[in-house]
Amino acid sequence: MDPVSEHFFNPPPLLSFILDSMAPGIMFIDTEYNILFMNKEKRDNNPHIKTGMKCYDVFEEYGMRCPFCVAARAMENKSLEQNKEYISIQKGVELPVHLSITVMPVLDEKGKVIGAVEIAYDVENLYQTNKRLERLNKEYEHVIYALSHDLRAPLVSIEGFLSKLERKKLVDIENPETIHCLDRIHVNVRMMNNLVKVLLDTSRIATGSLEIQENSMEEIIQMLINNFNSKAESQNAVLNFDFKQTHYRCDRIRLIQVFSNLINNCLEHCKLTENLVIHVGMDDGVFWVKDNGPGIPEDFQEKAFEAFSQASRGGADHFGMGMNIVYKIIQKHGGHVWIENNHFPGTLIKFTLRPSVK
Repeated sequence: MDPVSEHFFNPPPLLSFILDSMAPGIMFIDTEYNILFMNKEKRDNNPHIKTGMKCYDVFEEYGMRCPFCVAARAMENKSLEQNKEYISIQKGVELPVHLSITVMPVLDEKGKVIGAVEIAYDVENLYQTNKRLERLNKEYEHVIYALSHDLRAPLVSIEGFLSKLERKKLVDIENPETIHCLDRIHVNVRMMNNLVKVLLDTSRIATGSLEIQENSMEEIIQMLINNFNSKAESQNAVLNFDFKQTHYRCDRIRLIQVFSNLINNCLEHCKLTENLVIHVGMDDGVFWVKDNGPGIPEDFQEKAFEAFSQASRGGADHFGMGMNIVYKIIQKHGGHVWIENNHFPGTLIKFTLRPSVK
């Protein structure tokens, strides 16, 4: 071993003390995968392992270099490599160990790889916690789905009996009070039906898969124009579309749903805004919807994407689920959504999607 390698793989006492005081397990290996150094955390968790042994002989059951070895990638690419969900099949252990591993190659003065430093965090508790959360989430989604279906039957029945009462004139439909009561029943049944649809849609977004495909932005814009032109004209509002990209890979139906919810929010919450202008656009993978309305109160912005939250009453989405559905769709795509605080007057919401997610 040359002097540079020897100095690195035989750290002085102070460096050894610092490494021993660190929480993650740290190990030095050479290019032949021989273990040259382990800090205290690594030694304590693996008392049967000694320096000089080959890491794949003692940590795994392959009998040769591990096929998914992070250290091998680091040394071959001469770059820092990471695997946040590395599953180690250790000898003498019945269940696999879940680790987060980061490996940095070590080069000599001539730039030649002489080994690697591996830092391993035990993430078994985090893995098990995430598994429990996934199970709870699925149970929650199943309850919502079942509840939504169960609510539909009595609502359909109520609507049917109302129609029968009116059609056969079993009530005095000339009486103003009777008319008012029937109207309120209809309104509340429609509201309950809308809530059931929202709950079902939320469940499908969370549990369903995305249909990723190449989409024409021109077609999506035309659909949005068809859907909102009449409503915008009735409010003397202007819809402007500015898409720098002509095509984009994502779930077409869900992207239209995101834009529809955001545009509808603008129209509903800016009814008192004169000369309302709504800009919808996309450039370099960043989408946006902005308006020149009253804006979102600053104290509400942090919870704007939470379920059943709304800054004010009276919007089209009486349940405060529109923005939450936007958030869930974007999250499903692996993207990010945020409110630009420095945009004034009005509201500017931006979001990104990762079209590779399926």
